[in-house]
Amino acid sequence: MKTRDDRVNAIFITVRTQSTRLPAKALKPINGMPTIEYLIKRMKHSRNADAIILCTTENES
Repeated sequence: MKTRDDRVNAIFITVRTQSTRLPAKALKPINGMPTIEYLIKRMKHSRNADAIILCTTENES
């Protein structure tokens, strides 16, 4: 069993680009920046996360 010091805390962000109502929503710009970038920047401030993992599909939108 791993000790507390060996553990890695990660944030998993799931992003779909094949949405039916608003395709590629996470990539749409707001004030010139993709919406997903706002979320990633906020998650970087987390004191409890060692890694941020972006989960998406291989489909091109």
